[in-house]
Amino acid sequence: MSDTDHTPNEPFSATEDRQWASFAHFGGAIAILGFFSSWAAVLAVLPALIIYIVLGKRGHLTRTEAREALNFQITMVGAIIVWAIVSTIIGALFWWLGPVWIVLGPLFQIIGWALVIVDVIFSIIGGMRVNNGGSYRYPFSLRLVH
Repeated sequence: MSDTDHTPNEPFSATEDRQWASFAHFGGAIAILGFFSSWAAVLAVLPALIIYIVLGKRGHLTRTEAREALNFQITMVGAIIVWAIVSTIIGALFWWLGPVWIVLGPLFQIIGWALVIVDVIFSIIGGMRVNNGGSYRYPFSLRLVH
């Protein structure tokens, strides 16, 4: 057996711990960019969730950073769902007011894309910071998972 073979529940080395912790952050950006849609943000929760549940017990940094990334992705999914509901309701109410919706429609699209871009940027920053040996706390996030 080589030195790199591990049993499933063996603690991570410091390098592995940092690697999986950074993957938890990068996973959100990869999921969104892979599907290139505002609704792909719903999938952005999965990498951090899987890493938190499956690998979180093997490394303290992995657990801490996966929890941080998971809380941020849950926050962003909530924001995108609220955006979708509000833009649908306003769109349904004002579709008959052509000039109003000509202004509001693009505004709501910009807001939707801004949410996605913010998600991707902060996920990449988090992954890079952790990969370089630090830790990352998102500037805004609901702390739902403890």
